[in-house]
Amino acid sequence: MAITRKLDNKSWLGIAIPILLASAVTWMTLHPFVEVSYRTPFLLYFGIIFISAAYGGSRSSIVATLSCVILSSLFVLPTYRPNSEIFIVATFIFFAEGLLLSALFRHIEKIQKNLIKSEKRFRGIIEKSVEGMLMTDKSGKIGYVSPSVITLLGEKPDKLIGIQLQTLIHPDQVAALEEQLDRLGKQEVSEIEFLTQIMAGNGRWIWIEGVVMDLREEKSVGSFVFQYRDVSSRIELEMQKEDFVQITSHELKTPVTSIKGFIQVLKKRHLKEQRDQDITIIERIENQSEKLVHLIEDLLDVTRIKNGELPYHFDIVDLANYIPEVISTHEAIHPDYTFAFSAFGPALVNADKDRLAQVISNLLNNAIKYSPGQSRLEICLALENGHIKTSVKDQGIGIPVAQQQRIFERFYRISTQPGETFNGLGIGLYISHEIIKRHGGEIGVDSEEGKGAEFWFTLNRAALV
Repeated sequence: MAITRKLDNKSWLGIAIPILLASAVTWMTLHPFVEVSYRTPFLLYFGIIFISAAYGGSRSSIVATLSCVILSSLFVLPTYRPNSEIFIVATFIFFAEGLLLSALFRHIEKIQKNLIKSEKRFRGIIEKSVEGMLMTDKSGKIGYVSPSVITLLGEKPDKLIGIQLQTLIHPDQVAALEEQLDRLGKQEVSEIEFLTQIMAGNGRWIWIEGVVMDLREEKSVGSFVFQYRDVSSRIELEMQKEDFVQITSHELKTPVTSIKGFIQVLKKRHLKEQRDQDITIIERIENQSEKLVHLIEDLLDVTRIKNGELPYHFDIVDLANYIPEVISTHEAIHPDYTFAFSAFGPALVNADKDRLAQVISNLLNNAIKYSPGQSRLEICLALENGHIKTSVKDQGIGIPVAQQQRIFERFYRISTQPGETFNGLGIGLYISHEIIKRHGGEIGVDSEEGKGAEFWFTLNRAALV
């Protein structure tokens, strides 16, 4: 029953209708078609109060109450003399109940006004928001789209409502979307973040980023809710940066390789001529060139990882024999450092040994860089919960707890004390994290600020052959 329904510029009907209905019921009571008692008119009057409230709200219900009391007192009461006392009491009771009903209707009106106001406010926020919002069922069928979605996609609502969201998603990313909806449908998670491409009305693929929430248990919603924003400009800028890094790295690689070759030729000539003073300088140039080559390779690896193009060649590797080979290279470069290696025994893993060497080298270089004045590094192979754990421990500056979760992010560098400067782009640990993840393992760090750090990674143990 719509308590608050009113007709604009016809408020007089809210007064006239209750009076006319009360008059009609009073006339029927005075000219009954069947025998009636003193209760009959009041039962009919209650019906008039509800009808009036449904049409004109609480004001009409008050008018109906007063009209019924007045008409019954003027016309119906005389017919019950000399037993009018009962009728008078019934009239007062009816009047009180009518007022209570009118007060109830008035309270409902206030609640409805607040709900309408809240709904308008919510709708205004949704309609004015630049973020898109749409609702789907478990299968992905669209049930609602906000105005910003219509603007973004350039389609009319009737062309979007009822279609499958999968038809708008890039074909290469549909499977990922369906997997997310399936996880939500099984209530494994309550919401999932996503980054995907969607077809706009002009036939152009745009990037959207947002979150999908399972609100089916909410009676007022009962759907999956997608909330997202257009991030095409950001993604295109990132892609341009990636292309720039890749092109620049490739362009730098050729001349640096040539320089490295010329240095080796020059070094051989100086050794032949026994020009020992120049050899030291040439070796420094050679070391710096080697660092530049590694830096270029790291930048290329970052791009390859981003594009899913980093190559792997898996084979059975015994880390107990292979890690010392990697360590020996660092011992030659850093003769002032002590590399203490220990292993529990044969440690066979199914891995790309060159990529693992890259990870171990990154961890060793990281330990050397952040432990100035401390020359002992401990490299340990251990068996932990059925997995092979490789760890590199230093006695350096350590890592604050607040930063430990971010050090494997791309280009992230540890914040150090003023006056302390450490070279690097912050990509070594990122590359290591991606390589270990590709091997199905885990990588992490245990550290306390000022008390060194222990970086570790775990891999599945391969069967003995």
